[in-house]
Amino acid sequence: MSIFDSYPNDNRCGGRGYILSGSCGHAPHDPCGEGCADHCCARHNPCENACCHVPHEPCENETCCPCRPEPDCPPPAPTLLHGVQLQLKSGTSVAANAPVLFDAVVRDCSNAIAYEPDTGEVHINRPGNYYVSWSVNLHETTAGKRAFALTLNGTKVATVDAWLERGQICGAALVTVTGRSVVQLVNAATGAAKYDTDTTILANLVIVQAG
Repeated sequence: MSIFDSYPNDNRCGGRGYILSGSCGHAPHDPCGEGCADHCCARHNPCENACCHVPHEPCENETCCPCRPEPDCPPPAPTLLHGVQLQLKSGTSVAANAPVLFDAVVRDCSNAIAYEPDTGEVHINRPGNYYVSWSVNLHETTAGKRAFALTLNGTKVATVDAWLERGQICGAALVTVTGRSVVQLVNAATGAAKYDTDTTILANLVIVQAG
């Protein structure tokens, strides 16, 4: 008895209830040479949008796992992102150890995050994990070391530096907030950093609650 005999014929690979799950290293060699062993057969877990991997079936000169959902299952619920996006659209430079003063709130999809434009402080009022990404466009007169740091309550938690004359510095960090906290993006270099005023967006910052 093969392992496939434990499944009804209509539950074999390619029958109702199976979906194509992409490349998989768990499938045995395909004896028919049709390339089906490059894929995995997966038995669909109805209404949970998940798959249960089963061994690969000989391909029999047909597509092993046609991609189709179970017709009786509801669509998956959309994932809602909670966060903010800030941008800097005007300005010339930022002093050493000074924060980037974003002047535009492009997206505000969270009641737990508030931005203070006068200080560049992003206030986070809900405990959790937050993914933060940022970028700054610079145009200096000479090449040199430039650096920007993300701070949490005044402490640097992620610093990105680069040797450049003109270009973009970007970075990302995952921070954990246990209480009311303040996040800032600051110039971590020893001198002032000059923005590239030929670009539309001088700096960008996104904070998304990750859990």
